[in-house]
Amino acid sequence: MTVEPGGAIELSGPPEDGIVAAIGSMNNDQAVLRKAFADVGLGLVYLGADPLRVPRRVNPGARYVAMEDFFTSSDSEAAGARMMTSTASIQVNLDAGPRAGWAARVRLAHALGPTMIAIGANSPMLGGEFTGWVSARQRSGGRWTRHAAGPSWGPAATTPAPTGHAMRSRLR
Repeated sequence: MTVEPGGAIELSGPPEDGIVAAIGSMNNDQAVLRKAFADVGLGLVYLGADPLRVPRRVNPGARYVAMEDFFTSSDSEAAGARMMTSTASIQVNLDAGPRAGWAARVRLAHALGPTMIAIGANSPMLGGEFTGWVSARQRSGGRWTRHAAGPSWGPAATTPAPTGHAMRSRLR
């Protein structure tokens, strides 16, 4: 469990042998978190964006300072701050499998992106305002991801080329 830059709690389960075991593990972790929160008068919400609070970083971690530096240098400071401090997402890490077929699997994962966005499109508000989108996270992310997300394909279009994004951000 970690505290995200805007104060959201992130559950990160261990690697599991299959999706059923992974979901079971996350359900168990969520039950523990739900009880701990209830004990201090808090609860969990199923939203992808904080509908009320303005973007403000509360976690002083060096990783988040580096992310802010990147967003500032890439002319996406406001959108990056919103994404980092006011939104949440579901992240799934999968084994890439054997090298043969890797590019096809990455392309398929990218093609499934719109479906995955639609599944979690339940957050029309951000910072106390209706955004006009059903997914305020996607609205925020769409304004900075052109600088930071997705593989940059190498000349053969079979392996990602190094992008250097991490090299352009400073750690303090």
